[in-house]
Amino acid sequence: MEWLIYALLIAALLGAAFYFYTRGRVFEVTRIRKPLLTPREQDFYHELKKHISTANIFPQQVMIKIISDTNSKYNYIKWCIVDFAIVDAVTCTTLVIEVDDKSHLSTDSKRKDYLVGEALKEEGIKLIRFNGKITADRVASALRA
Repeated sequence: MEWLIYALLIAALLGAAFYFYTRGRVFEVTRIRKPLLTPREQDFYHELKKHISTANIFPQQVMIKIISDTNSKYNYIKWCIVDFAIVDAVTCTTLVIEVDDKSHLSTDSKRKDYLVGEALKEEGIKLIRFNGKITADRVASALRA
């Protein structure tokens, strides 16, 4: 029983020493910030900025902010994220751009992509999909169309 008292006394002393050692100290936690866009999306974003000067580019937008919330058939995609939403002066979405990569090849992703396209079509919002190599010419010609 005596050893328990010594153990508690040592634990209390260590706790007090730790308390006084750390009191008033600021410990920095190093965090690595994850970029909002993938490297491919970043390249596309910079190319897109060259071609769009009169509208705003909003990257990584959730569908529920773009489509009307009244159509329940699109509940499955309400929280899907599109790569870029192009909005006009009153912040209404006029164009959605998707930069497709290998993540869009699965059956589930293809279903989501189809529903996103249908929802945007119902809202009267144009959808442009880029897959493969993104060049300045492809961006410019897609935006002109």
